[in-house]
Amino acid sequence: HQLAQIDFYPDHYVFDGIGVKSKIIFLNKKNNGKDTTRILHRPNPTDEIILPNVVSAKKYLPDISEFEFPMEGTLKLSEICFVSYGLRLNSDKEDKDYKFKKEDLVSEIKTTIHIRPYTEGKYLDRYVVNKRLFIEWGTERCPGHLVRATFPELYTPEKLLLARQKRIAAYSDENLICDNTIIMAILAKDLCKVENINIRKYYTNLKADRKVIENNSGKFNLKFILSIINSKLIAYFIKYNNKGNIDYYPDDWKKIPIKNIPLDEQEPFIGLANKILVAKQQGQDTADLEKQIDQMVYQLYNLTSEEIEIIEKEIVPDSKNKKMSI
Repeated sequence: HQLAQIDFYPDHYVFDGIGVKSKIIFLNKKNNGKDTTRILHRPNPTDEIILPNVVSAKKYLPDISEFEFPMEGTLKLSEICFVSYGLRLNSDKEDKDYKFKKEDLVSEIKTTIHIRPYTEGKYLDRYVVNKRLFIEWGTERCPGHLVRATFPELYTPEKLLLARQKRIAAYSDENLICDNTIIMAILAKDLCKVENINIRKYYTNLKADRKVIENNSGKFNLKFILSIINSKLIAYFIKYNNKGNIDYYPDDWKKIPIKNIPLDEQEPFIGLANKILVAKQQGQDTADLEKQIDQMVYQLYNLTSEEIEIIEKEIVPDSKNKKMSI
C-alpha cells in the first residue's frame, strides 16, 4: 500500500462537538514510488497550498513574519511556568489486567466514583471553560493505571488551560482534571514543594535552573499571562512559529514571549481579564474588552502603527470557533 495524499483542513470543523481538525487520507493499493502529496486547504480555495512531498516535514507555511517580533524585555512561558500535557485517559497497553478507554472513565454527572471535575480542549473558550464533566478518580484503575497518569499535584493550583488546536487560553482555579487535548501552564512557584521523577525530568529536559524559574514566576500574575496569550499579537506570533502544524504542542507554547514587567504594571491587564471572566460566565459579549487588551498589548510590546495594521489585517476573531482566524 502507499499513502498517496493527505488533505488538511485546519480552519474547518466538519463534525459538531469535535475538537480536532479534519484530515482526509488517500491510500493506493499499490506503491507507485511517488512521494505523498499533502494539501493544506484554506477557507478561500485560491489560497490552497501544496505542501512539501515529505511526510515527516513540519514546515508547511512561510515562517517569516512581515516584521521582526519584539522579543526584547520578555521571558518565554517556560521561564515562568511549568508547561505540561494533561492525562492520557486510557489504560496502558502493557497492563493486561486493566483495559479501559476514556469513555469508561468520564460521566456527565457526578457519581460516587466520578468525583473530580474534568474538561477537554473542545470545551474551552477564550478565557473560560464552557463545559465540565466528571472523571472517575481515586479508584483502583484511575489514575493509577492510566497510560500517562501525570501526578496529582499538577491539578491543584490555579492554571491556564491551553487548547492545542484552538490555540487559546482559559483560566481555572477549581482543581480541574484535563486530558491531553489540553496543555497546562502553572506558575512554577506553585509546584515548588513537589518532588518527583516527572518534575526532575521536566527541568532536565528544559536544561533550566528550577530555582530561577520559580523565582521568575513570583513576579507574574497568571491572569496577566492569560490576557497576553489571548491577544491578537500572540495569535500572530503563533502563526509564524507554528509552521502550519494543526497542533500546538508544549514545546511550542513554551516559546510564547511574555513581557517582563512589575506586578503593579500588570494590574490593568488583570483587571480587564477579571471583567472578561465575569462577563463570559454571565453570557455577555466581551469583544470590546478584548479589543482593549489588544491595544494595551500593542503598546506594551512597543509596536508601530504599521505593525499593528499588519496584525489587525491578518488576525481576525472567529466568533464560531472562539479562536483567532489566521
